[in-house]
Amino acid sequence: MPGFAVENNDTRVSVQGWERAEKFSSFGRLVQKDGSPLVRAYQGEHYRIVEKYRKEFTSNERLMRQVEGVCYLVLTLGFAWALKSVQKLLTATHQNVRIATPLGLANAVPSLLTPAEALSEGLNVPVETCQWIRNNQLALKRKEEIDGVRYFNSQQSHTVFTLDSCPGVIFKLQNNAKERFENSVKAKEICLEYRLDQLVVPKTRLIDGADDPPFIAEELLDFNPTDSGQEQAHRDYAPQLSEPVRQMCILVAKMGLSDIEFRNIPILRQTQDPLGIRQFALADIEETRGSATGLFGNSGLAPRSGLVRLVERAHIPFVEKVARQQGVKKHEYAESYMDEGIRRQERLDRLAQFHHDHPLERFDIQLDQLGIDPEFTQSVSMLLPSPEDPDRWTYQPMDQQIGKLASDMENDFNQQLENKSPDESEAGRRNLFINANHGYFDAFFRSCQIQGDDGQMIGWADHILNRMMEQEMIFSWRSNGHGYFIQA
Repeated sequence: MPGFAVENNDTRVSVQGWERAEKFSSFGRLVQKDGSPLVRAYQGEHYRIVEKYRKEFTSNERLMRQVEGVCYLVLTLGFAWALKSVQKLLTATHQNVRIATPLGLANAVPSLLTPAEALSEGLNVPVETCQWIRNNQLALKRKEEIDGVRYFNSQQSHTVFTLDSCPGVIFKLQNNAKERFENSVKAKEICLEYRLDQLVVPKTRLIDGADDPPFIAEELLDFNPTDSGQEQAHRDYAPQLSEPVRQMCILVAKMGLSDIEFRNIPILRQTQDPLGIRQFALADIEETRGSATGLFGNSGLAPRSGLVRLVERAHIPFVEKVARQQGVKKHEYAESYMDEGIRRQERLDRLAQFHHDHPLERFDIQLDQLGIDPEFTQSVSMLLPSPEDPDRWTYQPMDQQIGKLASDMENDFNQQLENKSPDESEAGRRNLFINANHGYFDAFFRSCQIQGDDGQMIGWADHILNRMMEQEMIFSWRSNGHGYFIQA
């Protein structure tokens, strides 16, 4: 990392007239006196990077620098070209200065506690609570309804829950509890070693009985549990996430973490940092199938987003840079996944503008305003029980009206809007689904077709959604064998 200037009055005077950077990758970073990232064993003055300024060289300044660079080359018979400082004299077009605030002496973090002890320090679970969980493990694993127990969505082989009698703690029953705890210990060790202070490993205890399978007790952290909420947080706090993203890259590289998704590394709601630097919670760090997957993602039977498809666009090349510094090689699909991450951010920009221009509280689907006759009726032949003999099935004509489908869609969409969690972002709130396998959109409507705008016959729902897009009632839609996915 380049050097920095300590913040004082002289520094402020020296950068007057320079362009101040609104975003830069080292914002909030703790550094040693030589400018390198702060590590656990360091003893001495340390600083926090708070600002960055840029100044373009004038023509005369560039000429003088190039003359100086040529002189170095001549005097060393060209060997000076190997020095970055000489290369910059000949090629640089601008100068950067980072401003850092002094934080005093940094003492080496004492190793009074092992990482495992540091991980569980301060997390107290009453003995009677542990015994109650052991006695009720079977019912808990079946997710039976029990007073005072709240279950969370999890893998089928896991049971994640909280108890009213033990606030602030979340419990996890799973077959690989020891492995999960060991991963948390390793993450804590790495965070301490490299002072990854923007990564929060929840306080964790492994509750291990003599004859009972172990389970996890973990500090309950406060973060938005929805993917859309986390996606929005990455956009809202982008300037305050550069240093946390760097630290996350280091942890992924050191541990080989592979399952990097919003739900596994959420951004905490609150920050105590005076600069507003955010923190990632390490909510799920079980899977360690390779850091290339964790940073750049993969596809296939077990697809993983990877960090480049989660972070804001300015951080995508930053992930690549830190990966290279940490010795993580990109796999063959990394470039395309990075491009996909950029395209995703561009789409989110367009979607945010659409939501600004077209606020939505409820749907009111008027087919006549969409240029569709609401009385349009089609008779379809369906295999149904015979009116004369219910045990015998026969093909029978059934009249369907497109206005009925539109009414059902409207009611369904409005009900989904009402049921959305307040934690969802606006994009998440307006993300809707039509189930094509049961409910009102059954085989009757799937069989009904109408002439589309291109003259081809298409399904009724396709036609209605196309017209809604044209009228800017919805942003986009797509379908597959399961149903329709609508972004309103």
